[in-house]
Amino acid sequence: MDPALVWMNLMETVFAVLVVGLLGVVLVGAFCIGCAALLSPRTGTAFQRSRYAVGLMWAALALAAGVSVANAQTESKKDVPQIEPRYTQVFASDTVDIMFPRPSPDGRWIVYSHATGAEATAGLRLLSVKGGEPIELTSGNLDVRTGWFPTSDRIVFQSNSVNGLMTMAIDPETGAATGPAKRLTLEDAFGPSPVSPDGQWIAYRVWATEGAELGMAIKVIPARGGNARTVLRLPRKPQLRFWSRDGRHLYFTWSDTPGARSKMWRVAVDGGDPEVLEEIPTGSSAPDLRYRLVRSETATSAGDVVNEIVRVPDRQTLATVSLPREMRGGQFTSDGRYLMTVIRNSVSPLRILPVAGGAMRQLGDARADDTPIGWTPDGERVIYQTRLDGRVAMMAVPVEGGAAEEYTIIPDLHRSSYRYPVIVSESGRYIAFTSSEDGGPETLKIARVSDGQVRQVTDSVASLELKGLDAPGGLPTVGDEFLYMERRGDRNELRITSFQGPSRLIRSFPQDLGTRTFWGVYEDRVAWTEAAGDSVAIVVADGPDDPVRRLALVDGLFDDLVWSPDGRWLAASFYKRGSDGPGFKILLIPMTADGEAASAPRYIDTQIGVGYGIRWLPDSQALTIFAQTLPHYGTDVWLFSIREGEQPVAITRDEDSEFWYYQLSPDGRYIAYQGEIQRGSSLWMIDLGDALASNGN
Repeated sequence: MDPALVWMNLMETVFAVLVVGLLGVVLVGAFCIGCAALLSPRTGTAFQRSRYAVGLMWAALALAAGVSVANAQTESKKDVPQIEPRYTQVFASDTVDIMFPRPSPDGRWIVYSHATGAEATAGLRLLSVKGGEPIELTSGNLDVRTGWFPTSDRIVFQSNSVNGLMTMAIDPETGAATGPAKRLTLEDAFGPSPVSPDGQWIAYRVWATEGAELGMAIKVIPARGGNARTVLRLPRKPQLRFWSRDGRHLYFTWSDTPGARSKMWRVAVDGGDPEVLEEIPTGSSAPDLRYRLVRSETATSAGDVVNEIVRVPDRQTLATVSLPREMRGGQFTSDGRYLMTVIRNSVSPLRILPVAGGAMRQLGDARADDTPIGWTPDGERVIYQTRLDGRVAMMAVPVEGGAAEEYTIIPDLHRSSYRYPVIVSESGRYIAFTSSEDGGPETLKIARVSDGQVRQVTDSVASLELKGLDAPGGLPTVGDEFLYMERRGDRNELRITSFQGPSRLIRSFPQDLGTRTFWGVYEDRVAWTEAAGDSVAIVVADGPDDPVRRLALVDGLFDDLVWSPDGRWLAASFYKRGSDGPGFKILLIPMTADGEAASAPRYIDTQIGVGYGIRWLPDSQALTIFAQTLPHYGTDVWLFSIREGEQPVAITRDEDSEFWYYQLSPDGRYIAYQGEIQRGSSLWMIDLGDALASNGN
C-alpha cells in the first residue's frame, strides 16, 4: 500500500479517537453537573437552575446520541460497497447518435434509436449484447422511446409516422422482425409506454383536449389493439415510470404544485384518485423496477462522477460506482448485473449569428458545452457557462473574437444544476441561480459579479425560469432586479428583488392557478393567462391590489406571454385550436398607455411545430423565437416583424447542427447559441458484479 495512504489512515484513526474521547469527557462532565444541580438546594433562581441542569442532561444525552449516530453513519458508509465496474463496448460509431437504448428482459438484445444528421429522424436498430452488426428494424422516421414486452418477442415504440404508438414482433432467436410495424393507437400518443408485467396492457400519455389546461391524460390500451381507456387526467404533464408487479397500479412522477419538484405517485389502473407516496410499497404492489441510478456532482480525481445505486422500493443505497461524466442515462438488466449506457462524443461550442443576416462565427474551440446565459450591457461580449477542471465556470468572450476570460468566480455555482437557469442581470453586475445543499430544497441566490458575494433570497422558490416569467423583452430581469415566484402559505407570490433586497410583491396568485399560466411584467403592471371554461383569458392588473381587467378571450393554449420594451404590445407563443394547417401562431395584442387592449388580437401564421422563448428586439417592432420547424422539427431561431406584410425569416436556416437554447443581444444585433457537434457515440455494458444480483427485492 502507498505509505502516504497508510500515514493518512493512521492520522484519521488518531483524530477519531481523540474526538470520541473528548466527547466522552464532555458527556460525563455534563451529566454530573446536571445531577449535582438538580440535587442542590433551590434558592433564588431555582427554576432557572433546574432548567439549566435539565438542559445539561439533555445535552449529555444528545452528545451520546450524536456519537452513536456518527458511529452508525460511519458503519453505514462502510457497509455500502464501492463497485469497480468492468466495461464492455458493444457498439461504437463516429457518425451515429444512439438514443433510448433498452435491454430485452431475457438479456440477449438491445434495441435503440439510430439517429444521424441534424434532421430529427431516428430509425430503430437491434443489437446483440455480444456485439456485431446492428439489425435494421425501421428507417426514415422518428422512432423513439422503445419498450419491451416481458416475453422479449415484441417491442412498442413512439413513431412520428403515425403520431402515436406502434408495435413490432421480434424473433428472440435471430433478432429479426417477423412482420411490419403495426399501429396501436389512433390518437397522438407519447411514450415512454411501459408494458404491464403480464404483457396484456400498454400505458401511454396524450395531451388533454378538454378545458384550457394543456395537461395530459394517462391511458391504457390492450397490447394487441382495441379500445383505450383513460386512467387519469392531470392539469400538468406527468412522467410515466412503471407498473406495479401485480399489474394493478401505475407509477408516475408529477408535481401537484406549479414550479415545485415532482413527487412519486401511483394510481389504480381500474380508476380512482392518485396517491402521493412518501414510501414506496413493497411486495406485489411494489414497482416493477428494482434499481435506479442517482447521479451526484461529486467528481473523482480522474474526472468521473460518483453515482449511487438505489433500490427502488425502500430507497436503500446498495452501492456506489464512479462512471464517466459523458455517460447519458443508464438501464439495468433484469438480473441487476449489468448497467447499459451510452457515452456520447459531442460538444456544443458557442456560436454567434447576425440577426440581419450574415455568416456564423464560432467563438472558442470545440471542446465543451458552452451555454450562453447573457451579455454585457454594451452587447460587445457574450457571457456563457461551461466547465473547467470539474466546476461550473462563467466566461465572457468578445463578439468580434479574442480571448475568453473568466467573468466571475462563484463557489456556490458548482452545486447549481444545469436543469435550472443561471441568469445574468441586464447590467451584467449580478447573477441569479438556484442550488441545493445535500438534496435539500432549491434555494434562490443572487451573486455579485465583482467579488462573488452571495445573498440567499428564499428556499421556497416556485419558479425562476427563462420562459413563462418575463419582464419587458423576454427575460426575468429588470436592470439589477430579478423576477421570481415564491411559495408562501397557500399562495404563489410574484416578486422582484435585487442583491441588496428586500423583495417586493407584484401580485399574489393561488397555487392551483395552473401550470399553463404565463406571466409578463411591465413596471408594476402584470398580465397573465388563466382558464376561462374551455378558453383562455388574458388579463392584466396594475399592482398587487388592482382589479383584474380582461384583455382577450382566445381558444387555444399558450407557451409565452411577453411585453414589448415600450409596453405597447403583448406577444404570445400560441397553439390555436381548430386551425387549418399548423396550429402554432404568434399572437399579438396592441396595448394602450393605460394598459388596455387597443384592438382585438391578431395572429401571425408560422411554419413552426413547437415554439417558445420570445425575445423582443429593442425597437419593439420585431421579435425572435426558438422553434422546431416543420416538417422534421429541426431547431431554428426565427425573426418575426409585427409590421403587416413582412415575412418571417429563419435566422439559423443555414445552421446544420441542433441546438436548444439561444440568447438575443441587448442591441438586437446578434443571437448566441450552442451548436452541437456530434462526433458519434458508443453503447456500453457495465458489469457491476454480484453487488446488486444478491440484493433482490
